[in-house]
Amino acid sequence: MPSPFPGMDPYLENPDDWRGFHATLITFLASYLNNHLPVDFAARVEERLYLLRDERNFVADVALVPRTATERRGQTAASTAVLDRIEADPPLLLRVEPLEVRETYIEITAVRGKRQVVTVIELLSPTNKDGEGRKKYLQKQSEILLSDV
Repeated sequence: MPSPFPGMDPYLENPDDWRGFHATLITFLASYLNNHLPVDFAARVEERLYLLRDERNFVADVALVPRTATERRGQTAASTAVLDRIEADPPLLLRVEPLEVRETYIEITAVRGKRQVVTVIELLSPTNKDGEGRKKYLQKQSEILLSDV
């Protein structure tokens, strides 16, 4: 039966499970590669760190609006006077702290001579699929494609 979610596995990509799965897979893949690469090459696990910022600002969506004279009918003079003096607090502006994202990948390097990187293996993660994470992934991909790797 084909996946009902083409291009993703909602169970595997669950944020609670993904980081552990990704780290384990990268580690075992690097180990496997080191057992099968020629002696002049080595697979190393590397890490990229970046911050995801949510540029939106959140404003509380509750406001106090003074009542009109029609709405005040039936109230005592004292309660009307109290309502007339109520001032709303200024809106509360909430800012979300940036989320620190760490992504591991594998570099295969020559161990003799220049120790040049010859291959980079990256496992796509949910953060590489959209937003700032996608931009960072494409930027890194472009840098690698334009290099001698």
